[in-house]
Amino acid sequence: MKNRTLPTLFVANSISGFAQGITMLSLPWYFTHTLKNPALFGKLYGFITLISIFWILIAGTLIDRYSRKKIFMVMNLVGCIVLLTVATIGFSKGGVSDMHAMICFATTIFIFNIHYPNLYTFAQEISLGKNFGRINSAIEIQGQLTNMMSGGFAAMLLAGYVFQSKYLSFNISPWKLETVLFLNGITYALSFLIISTMRYKPIQHRVIDKSRLVNRLKDGFMFLYKRPYLFLFGLGTLSIFVFTLVHEFYLLSIYIDRFIKSSVSTYALSQFLYASGALFSGLLMNRISKNIHTPFLISILIFLATLLIIGLFFIKFGFYILVFSFLLGILNAGTRILRITYMFHIVPNGIMGRVNSVLAILQTSERMFFIFLLSGVFFAIDDHIKYAYLILGGFTLIGAIVLFLIRNRLSKIY
Repeated sequence: MKNRTLPTLFVANSISGFAQGITMLSLPWYFTHTLKNPALFGKLYGFITLISIFWILIAGTLIDRYSRKKIFMVMNLVGCIVLLTVATIGFSKGGVSDMHAMICFATTIFIFNIHYPNLYTFAQEISLGKNFGRINSAIEIQGQLTNMMSGGFAAMLLAGYVFQSKYLSFNISPWKLETVLFLNGITYALSFLIISTMRYKPIQHRVIDKSRLVNRLKDGFMFLYKRPYLFLFGLGTLSIFVFTLVHEFYLLSIYIDRFIKSSVSTYALSQFLYASGALFSGLLMNRISKNIHTPFLISILIFLATLLIIGLFFIKFGFYILVFSFLLGILNAGTRILRITYMFHIVPNGIMGRVNSVLAILQTSERMFFIFLLSGVFFAIDDHIKYAYLILGGFTLIGAIVLFLIRNRLSKIY
C-alpha cells in the first residue's frame, strides 16, 4: 500500500470528518433536548431522506462519469459555503433559526450520501485487488479515529467541561450552534485545499460511460438484475446500516432523553464508544474473515446485532446503551468492511458508483419508511421509544436470515 494518494486523502477526510461529526451530533440533540420537539426533527429528517433518494440516484452516475478527486473538491466547497453562510447569519442574528439548522443538516446528509460512495470507489480505482481488504480496513480505522475524537470533543462543546486539580483548572462553556457550524465550514475549506494538491495515477482500469444519464442509470440496475443473488446480498447486508443510521441520527437522542433520562454526556460518550468499537473491528476483521466465507460471517454479525437491538427494549439501564454502542460499532463496521471488499472483487470500477446507488436507493427508502413510522407521536411519549427497537430488531433479523439462506449461492460468485 505504498500509495501517497491514500494518506493525502485520509488527512483531508479526517479534517472535514472531525467537525462534520460534531455537527451531526449537535443538530439532533438541538431539536430533541433544546427545542423539546423530536417529532418535528423526525418528520424533517424523513423529508430530507425522501429527497435524498433522487440525489443518490444521480450521485452514482456522477461518481462513474467524472473525476473522483473533483467530486471531493466540489463537495467540500459546497459544504464550506453553506455552513459558513449559516454560521455568519447566526452570529449576526444572535442564533441559528430552525430552518437554517435543517438546511445545514440537509447539506451534511447530501454530502454524506456522495462522500463515502466516492471515497470507496476512489480507493478501489487507485488500489491493487490484493490490497482491497487492507485499504477498506484502513478507511474504517481512519474514519473511526476521527469519530472518536469528534465524539469526545462534542461532549465538551455541547455540555461544557470543567476541570479542576491542585495545579490546574479550566472551564469550557457550551458552544452555540453557530460556532459549531463555523468550525465545520472552516474544516471543509481546509479539506478542499488539501485535496486540490493531490496527484494520483489510476491502477484499476475504468471505462467511462458518456451516454445519456438515463442509459447510465439503467446500466446499474441491469448489472444487479443479471446477478439476483448479489442483489439479495446487497439488501441483506444493508439492513444493519439502515438500523444504524436511524438509531444514530434520530432514535438515540430520544432514547437517552426520554427512556433512560440521561444527559448529553451519555449521548456523546455513546458516540465515542461506537467509534471505538468500529476502530477495534477495523483492526481485526480481516484476520477473522480469512477462514470464514464472507456472506456467512456477515449473517452472524447481523444476527448478533439483532440480539443487542432487542435488548434495548428490555434493558432500562444507562450502562447498557454504552455497551450496546461499543458492540454495535464492532458489528456494523465489520459488516461494512466485509461487504465493500466483497463488492470490490465482483463489481468493475467503472460501474461501481451506479451499483452502489441502486442499493443505496433501496436502503434510503427503507430508512425513510422507518423514520416516518417512528416519528409518530406514540414513540415520542413516555418510554415508548423502546418499541422502535423491537420493530427494527425484527427488520435486521430478516436481513440475517436472507444472507444465511443464500450463502452457498454467493460462494459461487466469489
